[in-house]
Amino acid sequence: MTAKQCLARRLRRFADRIDGEHAPRPVPLSFTIEPRLGITVHDVHPRPGCPLYYISDDDWNRAHTETRDRRSQIDPDTGQWIGVARP
Repeated sequence: MTAKQCLARRLRRFADRIDGEHAPRPVPLSFTIEPRLGITVHDVHPRPGCPLYYISDDDWNRAHTETRDRRSQIDPDTGQWIGVARP
């Protein structure tokens, strides 16, 4: 482990101790992007690839509440994105 990785891990743990209620929670899964397969989820140890985390319910709800009033407009004929509709 490099010095940067060690520092990043320590800072992440310190931040989680300060605000543990909103800290991302680790999941015992990881994912990789495989050629011709796409995203592949792994549940082996040691975990290859990127670890998966989930966020707290408050942050999840806030993210969806803030984006609810912004809806993408897609042209039904071409299927291409036109822009963002504001209610």
